[in-house]
Amino acid sequence: MEYSFKNLNEILEDTDQSVRDAAAWVFKKLSINASGCECIRDTGSANQMILSFISHSQQEGITANKGKYLIQLLEAFSNLTINDYGIEPLLGKKAIYQFTTLLSAEYAQESLSEEDHKRVCQLCLRVLGNMSVNHEGKQECIENEVIKSASWFLDESYTDQYDDALNASLVIMSCSIHLDGKKQIVEELDDLEEPRIIKLMIHRLQNKHEHHDLRKNLKVALINVSELPIGFLRICHDLSDKVEILDEIFGPKSVKGLHQLLPKITQYKFPPEIRGDLDLEVNLENYRKYLKAMAKIFERYKEDAANVAMDETINFSEKIAPFINPDLMLQKEAFICLNETRIDRYNCHILNKFLQIFGNQPLETQRVPNGVTTIMAEIERENPNLLAIVMEASQSILT
Repeated sequence: MEYSFKNLNEILEDTDQSVRDAAAWVFKKLSINASGCECIRDTGSANQMILSFISHSQQEGITANKGKYLIQLLEAFSNLTINDYGIEPLLGKKAIYQFTTLLSAEYAQESLSEEDHKRVCQLCLRVLGNMSVNHEGKQECIENEVIKSASWFLDESYTDQYDDALNASLVIMSCSIHLDGKKQIVEELDDLEEPRIIKLMIHRLQNKHEHHDLRKNLKVALINVSELPIGFLRICHDLSDKVEILDEIFGPKSVKGLHQLLPKITQYKFPPEIRGDLDLEVNLENYRKYLKAMAKIFERYKEDAANVAMDETINFSEKIAPFINPDLMLQKEAFICLNETRIDRYNCHILNKFLQIFGNQPLETQRVPNGVTTIMAEIERENPNLLAIVMEASQSILT
């Protein structure tokens, strides 16, 4: 058997392309079952296969008539790398570097036929997805910034092939477990300085008819990225006007991220008034999205959302209270959030302190006859029960 494989390995570099194609076809067929993969691994053939693949797919070695050869070797690699036993022979040989290069290399696109190039990219993604599951393979993927190259295949304007998107999502999901993978996803920005990969993932999730496996990979990837604080906030920002997806991924935990995105009272120039403060007013539409999304989460999860607010946020009610201002058109949403958290005596105490300091500050408004209101007056008129509970709970803390 070893003699037969030695011959096969040698003819991978035969001068006749049709002979090389035949050898690659044999390895593809052998790789279909486990015993064939073991033979490829145990005879050292995998090493010769990857060296030959790299040689014939580099800029100086690739030609149009090598498409079939490269595709058949890639099909063998995709079978071989199903488990660690088959992945290990490809590690440390710049295999991942070459697979990644082919995803975006202009020379490959120019040298191969359109059909062959598409298939090469699709198979490279599949092999990278397999290899990224391996611990060392994942590290090589991170070092070669596979996430960045793979992410383009989530873009439907770049490719309309579902398999491309699925394989890309597997690579991104697997690499997002790694801290540096999370950072690469968050830090890759588009021309508008917005997180390009996060936005691509969210865009695919907006299609409710998208296949289950793709949706699952993307949701897991976003959950992984959310373990990075800045990642969590970026995702919550981008999903604040897509509450169904926000809920699907984070559920009541999204309250924490949405709340963090709201301004602290120390950021206000004229507390509790946002208007007239250019630094805050420029973000008012974003604040509207955050609070509206938060209110929907509170309405859906009630006590579970309140527990997140109580246990995982700081001074929850203090950030919400300024939005009782009727001119901001968020009073209803602010009261929804405050009503659900009034079971927490500490947040009631924080709200009471806010009212003592800022509750009677005059706010210009067109929604009352005299043109002036206050946060305290709004609560007394629109939600007197909340005020009574807040004062009682705050008093119980002080006594």
